[in-house]
Amino acid sequence: MALSAVSIAPDNPSIIRGETIHFIATPVGGTPSAYQWNVDSSNIGGADQSTYDYTPTTVGNHTVKCYALNGSNPVSETETVTVSSWASLVTYLTTMIGHLASIRKATE
Repeated sequence: MALSAVSIAPDNPSIIRGETIHFIATPVGGTPSAYQWNVDSSNIGGADQSTYDYTPTTVGNHTVKCYALNGSNPVSETETVTVSSWASLVTYLTTMIGHLASIRKATE
C-alpha cells in the first residue's frame, strides 16, 4: 500500500519560549522509508525519525513540518506553534484577574 499522508500531533500548540514540545508523526496508508522535520522552512539536521522535540528560542508563530518519505512521492503536514514569553503570560493573567475583580465587584 502506498503512503498517502502523514499526521503530526499535537495540533497547533501554544507554549512558552524555552519549553520543549514533543511532536509525533503518524503515517497513513503505508510505511515511510524516512522522515525529515523542518522548522520555519529549514530542514533540521538529524531530525529523521517519527518524533521530534522542538525548543523554540524566539517568540512568535513558527511552522513545524514533517515530511514522510517513501519513494519519489513525499507527503507532509504542517503545524503552527505559537510561542509566548513569560512576560506576555503574566500580562494576560493580570488582565484576567482585573476583569474577574470587576465582575465580582459588580455582583456585590
